[in-house]
Amino acid sequence: MTNSMNNVKDSVLTGLSTPQAIIAVICLFVFAIVLHRTAHPDLLINSAQILIDVDSMEPSRLLAQGNIDDAISEANREVSDRPGDLRTIICAGNVLSQYGDKEKGFQLLRKSVDMAPQSCYVLLNYARRLASTGRTNEAVDQYLAMGKNFPKQIEPHFELANIYMYTGKPQLAVEEYKLALSLNPNYNLVKKDYALAKAASGKLTEGFQDFVNACSVNKEDSSYALTVKALLANNGNSARKAIGGMRVEVATKPKRVGPRITHAQLLLYLGKEQEAKEVATDALKVDSHNPELYMVLSEANLKLDDKDAALRAFKKAVNSLSANRS
Repeated sequence: MTNSMNNVKDSVLTGLSTPQAIIAVICLFVFAIVLHRTAHPDLLINSAQILIDVDSMEPSRLLAQGNIDDAISEANREVSDRPGDLRTIICAGNVLSQYGDKEKGFQLLRKSVDMAPQSCYVLLNYARRLASTGRTNEAVDQYLAMGKNFPKQIEPHFELANIYMYTGKPQLAVEEYKLALSLNPNYNLVKKDYALAKAASGKLTEGFQDFVNACSVNKEDSSYALTVKALLANNGNSARKAIGGMRVEVATKPKRVGPRITHAQLLLYLGKEQEAKEVATDALKVDSHNPELYMVLSEANLKLDDKDAALRAFKKAVNSLSANRS
């Protein structure tokens, strides 16, 4: 038996020592190295992480800080240094498509799509930039294509629905919101907008009832829960500090309605409905045609058990859609 085993061992070793076997082993080794180097980045490319990476890059951070000229310079420098790096191309494209050489920015974004056509998130980034710069028809085409090519992805339907909502096509918005909810029936971020789209398409009673239902969920499941939790976490989970911080932000940005909406949502989450109503009502002095603001006000009234006032605010949310288009 021992001799037989030794013969087998010798045969195997002899086979592995042939030129063909050595070449095969080398090829497998090289393939393993290539696979190791590419598998991890590819996983990130096909996830939302790639856009998080892009947002953390220096041009993105400079732009977020309001340093526009520095952001443009840094974007141009980095894409010149690393013309084949996908994240660099996306980052520079994002910056330049908003400021500076906008055509160059969109050329870079189209290049990013060509480099990673399998990534829904790279395509989403491109569509979002088209939409944010007023190239609505092109953005719609991108979202429609994504809906077909990535049928299980919620974002294309949700974001396309938002475009339809604010371009006078509420019935189309209803269909896209419906598709998003079919993929995730508990996607509470969609439910209030779906209700508003229904109302805007002529089904006011049904839309309002859907809105009431969406507002009746546990606060942990509310559409603004993630935003508020992040705000609280940034303030050591202190409600007092978070409220104080929002008051400061509102005071330092008096012409912006966004911080006021977040302030009111924070108060709703904390069970301070009357204060939320006061903040939302005061915010109407800044923007009297903001649908989201009216929906926050409507929710505050619902939680204060004033359904008539809630319905009035909800109707104004519907009417404000038309006002924003005029």
